Amino acid sequence: MVFQMPEPWQPVSVSIATAESAAAAKLFLETYFNTLFMRPVSPRSQRRRILESKLFTLPMSSEERQAVRRRWLRAESDNLRLTRALSSKAAGRNKSPVDHYEVIRVLGKGSFGVVRLVREKSHAPLLQSTLGSNVPELDTHFSRISQTDRSRFLTIQTQVYAMKVIRKSDMIYNSQEGHLRAERDFLVASAHSRWIVPLVASFQDHSHLYLVMEYMVGGDFLGLLLNEDILPEQGAKWYVAEMVLCIEEAHKMKWIHRDVKPDNFLISASGHLKISDFGLAFDGHWSHNQQYYNHTRESLAELLGIQVSGDQKDIEDMQQLKSRNQAKPAQGISGAPGMPRNPLHRIYRPEGDCVLDQLNGTAKRKLAKSIVGTSQYMAPEVIQGEHYDGRCDWWSIGIILFEVWDGKVLPGRGADDRKCLYGSTPFYCENRESTKAKILVC
Repeated sequence: MVFQMPEPWQPVSVSIATAESAAAAKLFLETYFNTLFMRPVSPRSQRRRILESKLFTLPMSSEERQAVRRRWLRAESDNLRLTRALSSKAAGRNKSPVDHYEVIRVLGKGSFGVVRLVREKSHAPLLQSTLGSNVPELDTHFSRISQTDRSRFLTIQTQVYAMKVIRKSDMIYNSQEGHLRAERDFLVASAHSRWIVPLVASFQDHSHLYLVMEYMVGGDFLGLLLNEDILPEQGAKWYVAEMVLCIEEAHKMKWIHRDVKPDNFLISASGHLKISDFGLAFDGHWSHNQQYYNHTRESLAELLGIQVSGDQKDIEDMQQLKSRNQAKPAQGISGAPGMPRNPLHRIYRPEGDCVLDQLNGTAKRKLAKSIVGTSQYMAPEVIQGEHYDGRCDWWSIGIILFEVWDGKVLPGRGADDRKCLYGSTPFYCENRESTKAKILVC
């Protein structure tokens, strides 16, 4: 037997598309297994907790509670069986989940997506065909369901939803992966909250991401301000009090909204406010930090020796960014002094520890530092790039209160000075930089 020495490793030249595919696979695996290790509570367990909390408050006997639990378990089983039947039938027809919704009209357009008003299509014909001879055991089970439950399952759904459709290519090009994941994870965690716009469903296809949310028929609070200009004292107290409850709900879940403004408070059919748009929300987790995704791609490109300069606009933007950062000290993702410039540098060269343990140990942030938000509602510490916490949301609530109040002229000012009146943001200027400068000197 002749032993052959292994050939020395030679660097391989790969294309940018191949490197991007490798980076995408790595990002998917790390976030996927991190979700598995976190062991989130299942939706069924959440519904069971809600049921038990309601039963605890009701004056019922033990036998009555047991009867309610049995009916709940039976309804959960029936719903699960029907859902599986519908899924298998739709899979056989190669249908996408988006095909179950009918578009009514477009509600709005953004930089990399669109929001549509949709209606869920009726599943009655599909359900009836599913319960035929192809699935006899399900047909037998369905025949035992009461007439009331049968009609409930076969009723044509007329409820409408707001569907946010996001183009994947634009999301990646605009570096919004972390923000979108943060919004989706927050909406899932805030299920059954009365102060947050609920997420009905989320899914994706080859080119788009879809977030189906409850449609708020009252529009946003900004529309109310445009119609009313300013509010009377009682109205201002009412709406600001509900805004406080919305922010408290997010803070109880250990999230910072970071983009509190009238546009992001929606009015339900009952007239109550709910907060939305958690794309800039912060909870400190590395999978919600956009720099994690950027560093992953940059590290892989550096390892493979790939130089990506981009087009002329990308080159100019990079030069401007370098010139602004020359006077700043090098800091890591968390922004804490003394940390390495890239705390994720060991991802491709692990030293005995699990990659997820490294991420959870080095890239978990307790304080936010990113300069994000709408300039008129930003707190001074956010503008200065300092570490900040949930108090930045309370600053924004104060700005909104000033904006909606129907008070008199501020002390020491003249009635002709429109900018000193309540009914507009107190630091408004013609451009963002002037607005930020005015906030810092307040």
